Amino acid sequence: MDDNLIFLKRMKFIEMLENPLKDVASPNYTSQEINWVENIRTWKEAKNEAINFMSKEDRLVFLAHDYDFCKGKPQLVHRTIQKINLLTIVEKKKVENKGGAVEFIKQFKFIDDYFDKRYDGKEIAKLCFDFWVYRLIEQGKEYYLLSREPLSEEYSEISGMKIELEDTSGIGENLKLNKISTLFIVKETKPAVKVIPKDQLVKFTKELAEKNGWDYKGFQDYIFTHNDGKIYDFSQDFNELRIAQFLSSKYEGYPLHILKIGPVGTGKTTEAETIDFKFKEELGILEAGTSRMKVLVPSFKEKPANLGYICNCNRVAIIDELMKMVANAMQNQHVDVNNYFGELNMLLEHKKRFVGSGNDNSTVVKATAKVCITTNPLKGKSNLAQHLSVLDNTTLSRMLIWVQDREEVERVYKKDNIRVNDNLCFHSREHIANPEESFSRGGVFYVYKDCDCVLGKRQDFLTIYDSCQTFLVNFNMEKVKNIFNKSVMETEDQMKQIWKSRGLHHTILILDGITKFRCLFKDYDESFTAKEEDYEKLEKILFHIVHTWNSNLENNFTDFY
Repeated sequence: MDDNLIFLKRMKFIEMLENPLKDVASPNYTSQEINWVENIRTWKEAKNEAINFMSKEDRLVFLAHDYDFCKGKPQLVHRTIQKINLLTIVEKKKVENKGGAVEFIKQFKFIDDYFDKRYDGKEIAKLCFDFWVYRLIEQGKEYYLLSREPLSEEYSEISGMKIELEDTSGIGENLKLNKISTLFIVKETKPAVKVIPKDQLVKFTKELAEKNGWDYKGFQDYIFTHNDGKIYDFSQDFNELRIAQFLSSKYEGYPLHILKIGPVGTGKTTEAETIDFKFKEELGILEAGTSRMKVLVPSFKEKPANLGYICNCNRVAIIDELMKMVANAMQNQHVDVNNYFGELNMLLEHKKRFVGSGNDNSTVVKATAKVCITTNPLKGKSNLAQHLSVLDNTTLSRMLIWVQDREEVERVYKKDNIRVNDNLCFHSREHIANPEESFSRGGVFYVYKDCDCVLGKRQDFLTIYDSCQTFLVNFNMEKVKNIFNKSVMETEDQMKQIWKSRGLHHTILILDGITKFRCLFKDYDESFTAKEEDYEKLEKILFHIVHTWNSNLENNFTDFY
């Protein structure tokens, strides 16, 4: 028999309501709001405390605790507030005892309790609240968040109370939950990132120079370290560009995205894996070669809508072999590649947008990740200009395109770019059988695992990353515009219009990252103001970029075998 029913029968519920105990002080619970109680720790305790209170007082209350936590990006399930029934009192059919008296059996049915009107009796009272309903996924576990206030779509840490649903009959068909789901009653949210104030950031990186060996060179080595223990270098200009991308903030509301394109076997996938090793996004690297275009953008085939890969990522979205995805889409006569790329524009610009379909399935999206794309060229396309007729140019303009030129390709093919990182902790290594996926010491092969040292360095890096997203360095706009205009003059006609449209945005963020790299790991400069050497480095990298756009990719394929 249900524990609630046994309890109520013992307490003689009706008599208790008519003659409440006057000599026992009752807590000051209210029926108008959720009551957050400090001295309970579990949902079971909350239910029992509520039943005890309601058995003495003639009003319904819902009690909760805030000792549960989850992290993730809340996704709005319904564009309107939903009225959710948290508690129902049901009256069971009359029962005659031996003396001929009639007794009414009443039960409390909470949101996670099974309720069937055919057997449990009729409803006589309900306690309902208005909630915004969100969906959140943390480490593969799905939560449905019930919040009295609208939530941000940013990656957040959320406190409140979990309720495991074995049955969803009590929550209503309008939510369309899975048979077994987890509800989360939200009390409070806060950003799930550790941000160090700008004026304390240099002190932090000074300490890391001693702790992690992260001086100017040491930090760069860490960025390009794979989990096999090796450092995979590229050209110095690209190395500094990638670091600038990570350390740069936003300008005009969105960050720096990079599309890296080059021949087969030039370390693009390996570099994507080094990025994944630092960020450890829940979804990891998207293998575009075996995926479809629609995986990138929100999809409304199911309810709630799938936000797509880019929106589901937090800090970085790593996409490998994008052009294979494009080639597969081009073979489908019903797919317009340009249209799919056009849908990426609002995501790349981190716009907050309401999106939906015609079947009452809508949500609010706002991307937060920097996009890192690595890819081979399309088959039969020997240079970047030939790709412009296939891909949406407005989308390409929102990304900085790096083409691996002859010098970088030769360096990678000759294996001149691979070194061992002696600054990692070797107690985290694990023996493996495949030498090609490992780090070698004395003929024994190892791969690094996430030990405390590896996790600690990752957390230090993410603290720097998150802190750098909050501010731009001080710079001279006229100098930046002058350098940018020079780069436009160096650009050939096919790319000139794309570069002119949004190149200044990319230029400012490259300078932002270059300056932060110097200030944090070389000069320990708390002013975060661009110096002449930063402008010179910016101009060098920009000219390298625009000149790589003329690279002959077919020559790169054949010259170094």
